[in-house]
Amino acid sequence: MKKGYPRMRMPFLLFEIGRNFAEFPSFIVLGKQFLCAATSVGANLEEAYPAQSRRDFLHKCRIALKEARESHYWLRLTRESDIVAATKLDDLVSETNEIVAVLTTIVKKTAHNLDDK
Repeated sequence: MKKGYPRMRMPFLLFEIGRNFAEFPSFIVLGKQFLCAATSVGANLEEAYPAQSRRDFLHKCRIALKEARESHYWLRLTRESDIVAATKLDDLVSETNEIVAVLTTIVKKTAHNLDDK
């Protein structure tokens, strides 16, 4: 992993958990929504690092934060539906909470610094 990039296991664990959705056809839509939101977090952060401006950086981080929150929602829904054992999801839910917290801090501080200028 490149130096300076946040360590995220979430996208890799998604693929493992996604296999469980195939066993429950009625939950395939939930699995797709979850996969799209969770992989979008990393994609938007990848675009944020070389942003053209601080405002562009902030915009992409805000999108990543929204996607992280959506991922958290789908994880909670999945845990409550018993598609995947709750014990398998606990670490992922915890990591997602951490990602949301870090992104919230980044967004707030960046927005505050832009307002000061």
